[in-house]
Amino acid sequence: MQSFSPLVSVGIPTYNRPDGVSRTLDCILNQTHCRLEVIVSDNCSPTVEVDKLMAEVTKRDQRVRYFRQPKNIGWHNNFKFVLGQATGEFFMWAADDDEWNRQFIERCLANMGSAASVVSGCDILFRTTGHRDVVALPTLNLSLGTYLNLRMFLRDLAPGFIYGVHRRESLHWVLSESPFDWWDCYFVARQIAEGGIVTFQDVLFTMGIDADSYVLKPFDPGKGRLFRYRPFLQKVGTLIIYSSKLSFPQKLVLLNVTANYMADAFIRFESKARPRQVKLVRTLCSLKRILIRLGRKALKRI
Repeated sequence: MQSFSPLVSVGIPTYNRPDGVSRTLDCILNQTHCRLEVIVSDNCSPTVEVDKLMAEVTKRDQRVRYFRQPKNIGWHNNFKFVLGQATGEFFMWAADDDEWNRQFIERCLANMGSAASVVSGCDILFRTTGHRDVVALPTLNLSLGTYLNLRMFLRDLAPGFIYGVHRRESLHWVLSESPFDWWDCYFVARQIAEGGIVTFQDVLFTMGIDADSYVLKPFDPGKGRLFRYRPFLQKVGTLIIYSSKLSFPQKLVLLNVTANYMADAFIRFESKARPRQVKLVRTLCSLKRILIRLGRKALKRI
């Protein structure tokens, strides 16, 4: 029956991590769902170690295709490159520092149904200490509808959702996108809004961190700030406003949920770089809460 199973494309963008990409390939090539095409793109690593590894891998496994970029094209373009090379009905990105249970792809396909994307439960492994944290994922499914799924996700953004299995036809828009802070969370929100995401809680995926704690990775850090918040707010706001699957009151709630999350993120991340702006945002958030309480009391009296 395996010969009639769908082709799954696995894109592995990598940079100067021969041990990591070797571990990733071991996980992917030993999946119980074996009808795969594996696309590895090295982003112009400064050494030839990845080249040497991939020469051996491509010789012994014809499912693997290897590309070496002639110059560094940035993580986001390398991310898009492997997608652009894919031909399978389904697609997944596989980072060169992560790990997967052998049944990950098989179980994802079995749980996908008619959704655009499916995500298993996952944990985080801090490799320097061996400590693991289980990630609490919201339970998303198509029966809940777009509004409830979006509300759960936007209340607690989980970028790891991007490392699920996706219908490749639902990802064409990614190829024309430009990167920004929280782009991976925007990706998830858009998949929820346009095709739906389902989750199942079995922990079959491990996000690896080669440190003893999570390191923040702003896309374009600058003097006097850590992150840029406006692009994410604009993109998600536009997604919500123009969605035909949401009512006007639902759109207002989701816009408020998104604004609240990003205000909390601004306060959490920018306290050292922008203390005055953080103080102002705290004040505005307090005023908003007071106005909402007063509005609710007024409505009860009507």
